[in-house]
Amino acid sequence: MQNLSNTLFAIHNTSALNLNKTLDLGGFPCPSIAIVKGSEGHTGYGDISIIFPMSTVDPADDDNYVYSHDAWTPVAPTIQCEVNRDGLSRLKAACKSQLD
Repeated sequence: MQNLSNTLFAIHNTSALNLNKTLDLGGFPCPSIAIVKGSEGHTGYGDISIIFPMSTVDPADDDNYVYSHDAWTPVAPTIQCEVNRDGLSRLKAACKSQLD
């Protein structure tokens, strides 16, 4: 068996409830991913561990935000305010009329 104690892993831990919410959404909206050595493990934040490919946290990819230390990041998007549907319809109509 291969010794993985010095291998880096990209891990997101979650609970069964939050995993079900994630599946309902169709994926993780903005997962907090820990980069840890196999010997360190990652046991906080839930009893289910999701292992991501290391390409997910490759800092050479500009789409990846990788921090050199622990960072507070939002765990899921939140609604800041409810949209006024009538106002949204008027805005869409006004924008569409400017594009036509």
